[in-house]
Amino acid sequence: MIYYRCGDIVWFMVLVNHVGVSCPSRREAEAFFTQVLGLPLVRSFVVSSELGLRIFGLLGEVEVLVFDNGQVKIEVFVTAHKAALGYAHLGVDVEDVSQVFDRCRKHNVECFAVPRGEKQLFFVRDSGGNLYELSEKKP
Repeated sequence: MIYYRCGDIVWFMVLVNHVGVSCPSRREAEAFFTQVLGLPLVRSFVVSSELGLRIFGLLGEVEVLVFDNGQVKIEVFVTAHKAALGYAHLGVDVEDVSQVFDRCRKHNVECFAVPRGEKQLFFVRDSGGNLYELSEKKP
């Protein structure tokens, strides 16, 4: 366990276990997460209609694909429910943003840069409408 102190209280460090996103097809999810982001598909499972209703308030069975490289785990729900516009996004560290953008263009995935002062912010939007902010981290 990892702990830290804040004032007089010692807290357990909260770590993100996984993130869940939506994608309209298995093929598009596999192309984006394996070919663009380089995350391997490690398993899949089905959320029953009853369980989906109890957890998410959505009726209908849904396939879930799990992409995991040991550092990042993403559960992709294969569904027609597209991500709503808003501020939600996932920050992803990559080795080379230009290589990711090249793979995006090859797979017809939306990618764009936004100037912010002297810097550029880099984003990718998958076919499910999910937004990813890319940060370049050299090994």
